[in-house]
Amino acid sequence: MAGRSGSRGGAKLAFDSNRADPDLNDPNAINDVFKMNPDGSGVVKLTDSKDFSGNPGWSPDGKKIAFDSDRRNHQGRSEIYVMDSDGTNVHRVSTLPEKAIYDQASRFSPDGKWLVFTRYRTDPGLSALFTIRLDGSGLRQLTPWGNGAGDADWSPSGKKLVFEASPNNRCFGEIYTVDPDGQHLTNITDNRCHSGSSDPVWSPNGKKILFLSAHAEGGEFGIGLATMNPDGSARHFILPEPKEMHQPDWASVR
Repeated sequence: MAGRSGSRGGAKLAFDSNRADPDLNDPNAINDVFKMNPDGSGVVKLTDSKDFSGNPGWSPDGKKIAFDSDRRNHQGRSEIYVMDSDGTNVHRVSTLPEKAIYDQASRFSPDGKWLVFTRYRTDPGLSALFTIRLDGSGLRQLTPWGNGAGDADWSPSGKKLVFEASPNNRCFGEIYTVDPDGQHLTNITDNRCHSGSSDPVWSPNGKKILFLSAHAEGGEFGIGLATMNPDGSARHFILPEPKEMHQPDWASVR
């Protein structure tokens, strides 16, 4: 199941799965996007893929879903698409240039007008964040290729993006923030190869960032949950003991 895939108010969940693949032993794996109720009932298949469709993300109003699919290029060369929440009105948003491998993990801005996504190039380890309007216009590169950016999340105000990056492949990951216009790119963890950070998400009020922190504890290396301020200060380990965790997220409690 893709992370951060709940609709507004938690009424529906979106996920991707190979459950509709008629032959799981066939090397040509088929993956589709589905939605369901929070209790697991009412599962509906939204895409009709010949190869891969996945990584769904809801629009703020719950009326649209962004996802990536290789339906046009095949062989894993996915691009970003948007569809209505019932699977209709599918349209392609991004177009892969020649030197790119795939576009992935798109997320709507809080006002629903933009998507942020990660584009990967053929050069090993090279990726960058881009933003684009829903009609495919206004494509903008936010981070340099050597930054190794990915897994971006919008702040509730829409004025900042937080994301993980691997600027040095010999070290562990870092967490950065950047403005939606690409300005003020800032490493807020500055681990300097002593530890690693990944999977950042904003708190609903925008005052904290939740993330995974890889660190040594009691002679054992593991991954635990931590929080920090948007500038990287006041880092606090919620679960400091080594555990294996992935894709944390906040919930808005009313």
